[in-house]
Amino acid sequence: MGTKRFRPALEDCQHAATLQSFSSSKTLLRLARCQFALGSLIGASSTIKDILAVEPSNTPALQLREKVKSLERHVTNFEAARGKKDWGLARLALDKCVQAIEGEGGEIPEEWRIKKAELELARGNWEGASMTAKSVDFFLRFCSSFEILTVTPSASTPTRLISMFYVGVFNS
Repeated sequence: MGTKRFRPALEDCQHAATLQSFSSSKTLLRLARCQFALGSLIGASSTIKDILAVEPSNTPALQLREKVKSLERHVTNFEAARGKKDWGLARLALDKCVQAIEGEGGEIPEEWRIKKAELELARGNWEGASMTAKSVDFFLRFCSSFEILTVTPSASTPTRLISMFYVGVFNS
């Protein structure tokens, strides 16, 4: 975890917690930090609650809980602004989410990257959406076959976003 490789560290912490008959607060705190750095707020909150149930005055856990709460507020602000189609405020809230994760040296969840591209599309910023789409390796990792042509977009995945991935990846 010291090298900011949170995904393998998360797996190691989960494994260590299952092997220990009584999970130490140190192991659980590492697990919560990994969960937070990967954008898993529900997991991080749950793990922090477990730590504080045993050690209510655990300072690092209390500090991490505040970071999680702050990030949860940004996510809530993003969802509210997006629901109101206030794209500028939604983008600001999403940027705050990204900054919180980057501040920990974590990985930005792929879902957030896609939301950023969707926001740029909604704002009519085709160049920004295209740049964001090119930075998302979502297409290459999850859509490795020609099946992308048969995808039925949902309301949260605009057709143009799928088209941008298709055009941007295969024509660049």
